[in-house]
Amino acid sequence: MPEDKVAFTFHNQQDDDIEVVVEPWALSESVPPGRLMVFEVNATPPAEIEFSVTRDRRQYVYVMSEHVVISVDGEIRHDFRTRTRPPAAVFRVLNGLLWGRPDQKI
Repeated sequence: MPEDKVAFTFHNQQDDDIEVVVEPWALSESVPPGRLMVFEVNATPPAEIEFSVTRDRRQYVYVMSEHVVISVDGEIRHDFRTRTRPPAAVFRVLNGLLWGRPDQKI
């Protein structure tokens, strides 16, 4: 992994799929039980990462970074790049409107 990158691992230890949402690309992918996802993101500026559960018990992982590489069990699934990331306020509005978080303060 290049020095300007950091990585974190998401392991679904639930009995059900977990929906992973990656912003600012609006990617949505289910992670089956027992599977590992590795996210490589920019070290600078730091990525914004949020884990959340909605009222209907759906689980989400939000990752906002100018460069995100996502692999599942060692296989690269996505490699996204953008020059700028949306302001956090835009993310919170999308979170509330599109991803079922009506209780979230905008």
